[in-house]
Amino acid sequence: MRDDLPFDDEDDELIKSFRDLQYQARNGNVYAMYRLSRIYFDENCKYYHEAWGDHFLERSAEGGYHVAQYRIGKMLYFGIRYEQDIENAEEWLKRSAIGGNLYGATLLGKIYVEDSFFGANRNDGFRMLFQAEQDGNEFAAYTLGKYYMEGKVVKKDIAKAIEHLEIASARGNMFADYRLAQIHLFESDIFDMEKAIEYLNRSAQAGNESAAVALTRMAQNTFLTITTDILNIVGNLSNIESYRQPQDCTTIPQHRPRKERKKDREWEHTL
Repeated sequence: MRDDLPFDDEDDELIKSFRDLQYQARNGNVYAMYRLSRIYFDENCKYYHEAWGDHFLERSAEGGYHVAQYRIGKMLYFGIRYEQDIENAEEWLKRSAIGGNLYGATLLGKIYVEDSFFGANRNDGFRMLFQAEQDGNEFAAYTLGKYYMEGKVVKKDIAKAIEHLEIASARGNMFADYRLAQIHLFESDIFDMEKAIEYLNRSAQAGNESAAVALTRMAQNTFLTITTDILNIVGNLSNIESYRQPQDCTTIPQHRPRKERKKDREWEHTL
């Protein structure tokens, strides 16, 4: 496959960076292959080209790069860019987890716990989630906290929910903060308005729009304003921006205005 592209004359540095990635990829560098795939997949980059993105992502995964393996497993499971293939997704996620990718291990654990297709692997799923949490993955901790909070796949246990969610929160997970706020607002045994608002503030400032909306509505509630010090507790919401994942096209400067992300790419925001 031909992988070079037309360039503008003025893009000398851009050409140099891109050519360097291409050179490394041709010489077997699986990380360079992965970086090229992310650039080609980014519709906001001038080098957007999905076929080349597929080509380099698959080469990177086949070459053993665990991040590429995780992404392919994720796409296969959710049926994004590939026809949904749950068994093949499991295989790629296994390879990613074996390679040390905690996101691959966490997603595979979630699938084993939640997907009836893998019912026999449920205990393995919990084991993988607990191990990924122990190894430092924030999403594994969040997932376990959510399970104990909701009581759908395990017996509801708010104390355990708080334990896991606080681990995720300490690692910067804004969704864990939002869940902790819900617990302190709606679990009567541990109701704590001030702590709930503290968690909502943290989540909102990190970019969680749901938390920002909740704070705004609480601040506008006349009863809460009169009976609590809520207006002084709620932080400055004017600086909160809509949450955006870090862009992957970092190796090369972007020269085109950012487009609105397509709905079919929203999967990239989830584990």
